Amino acid sequence: MLLLKEIGGRSSWYRYRFLHSIIKSQKNIRTMSTFLRFLGHSTPEGPATIIYQNGNDHYMFNCREGTQRLAVEDKVKLSKLKSIFFSRLQWECIGGLPGMLLTLADAGIQNLDLYGGKNLTHFMASTRNFVYRTSMTVQTHEFNKGEQDELHYVQTYKDNSLKVIPVIALPKHRQHYSGVKRRRSISPSSIPSASESSPSSMSSSSDYVPSDNSFSEEPSMESAHQHRSRILSYMFSNNKKNQHKSKKNGKDTLSPEHTIDSPCTPRKHPLSNVSSSPEAVVEFVKQDENGPSQTTITSLQQNNQNRFQSQIDQLYDRTLPRTKPYPAAISYICQGPETRGKFRVDKALELGVPKGPLFGKLQRGETVTLEDGTVVTKTQVCEPNIPGPIFMVIDCPDIRYIDDLVSSPKFTPYQSMTDTQNIPKVIIHLVNNKVLANAKYQEWMNTFSPETEHIISNQDVCAQTTLFRSHALSQYKLSKLDANIFQVPEYNNTPNCTLDKFDNLPPKVSPLMNKAVYNLIDTRKAKIKGMQLDSTQPFDVDQPNDDPKMLEFNENKDYQQAIEEAKKAAELVPLGVPFPGDDVQVITLGTGSSLPSKYRNVSATLIKIPQFGSVLLDAGEGTYGQMLRHFGRDRLPQELKDLRCIFVSHLHADHHLGIFQLLIKRKEARQNGAPLFLIAPYIYQRWMLEYNNVEHLDSPNHIRFIRCNHILSETSKSNAVVSEQSLKNVESLKKTLGLSEINSIDVVHCRLAYGLSLKHMTGWKLVYSGDTRPCDRLIEAGQNATLLIHEATLEDGMKEEAIAKRHSTTAEAVEVGEKMKARYTLLNHFSQRYAKVPTLSEAQTNVCISFDMMSVPIKQIPQLPKFTNAMQLIFKDEEEEEEDEMNLSKN
Repeated sequence: MLLLKEIGGRSSWYRYRFLHSIIKSQKNIRTMSTFLRFLGHSTPEGPATIIYQNGNDHYMFNCREGTQRLAVEDKVKLSKLKSIFFSRLQWECIGGLPGMLLTLADAGIQNLDLYGGKNLTHFMASTRNFVYRTSMTVQTHEFNKGEQDELHYVQTYKDNSLKVIPVIALPKHRQHYSGVKRRRSISPSSIPSASESSPSSMSSSSDYVPSDNSFSEEPSMESAHQHRSRILSYMFSNNKKNQHKSKKNGKDTLSPEHTIDSPCTPRKHPLSNVSSSPEAVVEFVKQDENGPSQTTITSLQQNNQNRFQSQIDQLYDRTLPRTKPYPAAISYICQGPETRGKFRVDKALELGVPKGPLFGKLQRGETVTLEDGTVVTKTQVCEPNIPGPIFMVIDCPDIRYIDDLVSSPKFTPYQSMTDTQNIPKVIIHLVNNKVLANAKYQEWMNTFSPETEHIISNQDVCAQTTLFRSHALSQYKLSKLDANIFQVPEYNNTPNCTLDKFDNLPPKVSPLMNKAVYNLIDTRKAKIKGMQLDSTQPFDVDQPNDDPKMLEFNENKDYQQAIEEAKKAAELVPLGVPFPGDDVQVITLGTGSSLPSKYRNVSATLIKIPQFGSVLLDAGEGTYGQMLRHFGRDRLPQELKDLRCIFVSHLHADHHLGIFQLLIKRKEARQNGAPLFLIAPYIYQRWMLEYNNVEHLDSPNHIRFIRCNHILSETSKSNAVVSEQSLKNVESLKKTLGLSEINSIDVVHCRLAYGLSLKHMTGWKLVYSGDTRPCDRLIEAGQNATLLIHEATLEDGMKEEAIAKRHSTTAEAVEVGEKMKARYTLLNHFSQRYAKVPTLSEAQTNVCISFDMMSVPIKQIPQLPKFTNAMQLIFKDEEEEEEDEMNLSKN
């Protein structure tokens, strides 16, 4: 089996110094005009993200969870993204899209097109409660296999940089798709009723409250699509193009340079009926002749919109028209732009064309007339244009799809051995090993030219190397303080199998590798042809001398001395006196805020209760990946089975976009195990039901929903009507986890934002703040907590910003713990913009800082403050380096 030459010679590249190799790689990329870039590789999280770049036009294929974090890690700018193509409408391919859209909008992108199969618009409309921006338009385009002739389907895509032909494959023995789901897997009775969704029954203030307003009759497929599209047009309206301009560095900017820079005060929803117009209509109304006047103030904008607002609310409040999962796998035949044929100066001179402007006109395709009347055309003086490079993205998720895929006539023009203009340069295969070993699929691969290169992407042939190297290096340093608390992320630099295991594959075949690029057009400026792999050696703690940063850290005497002193101080902390809950384990999977960064993923904290199971406090995008890297591939299925409860504190995207991946993976692992209780704001329930129409999450027997306002503590008043089933679910959850009490608490952040208090029958108590300002209700409900987990988003000098964004500073979080009389306080949810190690007083011996993938029993928490000084020293250089990178990215 032959591999690409670049792969065969990559070991020699490791001789270059780290910095030199990165600079060289970046220079090589800049010399390429048209190329593919691979973000990540196939993992249990999903397939790699593929980026096609032609000049300033960028296109993406698939967007799994963690894509934007990979882009940050690999310094890949996405601000020129035009379109995203999805091969499947399954979470492993689309899970990173909601968070990505928010980031792209805040980065200044004003228009984005999404392409995929049926239900793409339904999926987007289902996110309407937490994904929206008024600075960008998003349009969906659905490809059709030809079973229906609805007007909204499209057949191809074409612009100046890319032509795309979709090939839709369906599994063998599929049932006919009618487009309307006859029965829901999750009971419709669990949708909020109108009475339960009314403002009086809500435990948090709200300016927009959805109600159960389902369609009395099932609309036609076209009407249903128009309904969803209209909702999408409100979610992403781009109606403030001229209102967001501000002067910065002498330039007009449409938006903040980074999501973290944008205001975090609760955003006004585009469908909110509260106007911000300063001009208003003031009416004075008297109840009786002698009584006082009552003043009614209505903005002019609101006054004009009132007649339409009820229609808009009705449109938005309705549960989406039902559909059902459509199991299409879409492959894409793609072609880049033509390259202009060479201009033949000698031919032009022979025809009497003088040097000068006429040369330029002919090269641009214009016809020119000489002084003697001779007409000269481009074809007379230019060689024929060179057709654009062809590449394919093939998605064949299992063997049931092979027959429909390989029989498609759309591939026929590209399977000629003699027509060199239609020979694909490269084909990327998103396939598992069963597909790759299938004789029919291998035969089909060999119908393409032997000059075509094939790149294979699956979990077995792709080594599961460290994707987030910055965090792995950070964790490596922390592991020197305590290897059990700060575990190095799981990785495997050796693939489970190599491609030479498979017979009859084409001659040019290789595994897909993270950060590799593939040059599609050979030019004089381009320094590489075909594939170029990342020239840095894979992260490996067993080879620290091969990594310049690990080597530098190990040889730094100041670091090593600080670590030894911290370890000795931690050993002196008495841990011998047992107390209730001392063996409860806290695993901080994600400790950052807003959006993922190189060092911190977004919110997720796992609480493992011995003999009872575990509770997950929030689950931002990438939580499954964090668990995968922490527990490892073999251990993770059992950890998912042991998961008993997920709590969603509020509906900001960074707190819940990782849940669906967990539900899907848990369904695969559990085999009729214990049910999972999901505690969340009631709106989240509708999001689940509507997404369940796109991809089956699980049955109601295995996911039991509890609304946050149904378990409010006595400190938070509520008039909510709690159903008998909800009461049963709460009691069942308490029995499952051994809890004597479980209560949510209204906190001060956004509408429907909650904290959580858990009291165990063995005597310990844990309180989680979610996102909030210092909150008296939380302090009262959490009195004498064993552990308080509290957000500390901003540094102490940024109190005004904390007030504006409804977050807490470090000092405020510590003060909440003191007022609560909490035994220990664990700080998390740090802003990605600021230091990885907040400053704490040495007197605060019961307060500690969390890091991603930190795992600590509660009894060992007193040791953590002893590590703080060493942490601040060893991360000082990294923080300065990160600040420099941010400054450079602005210029």
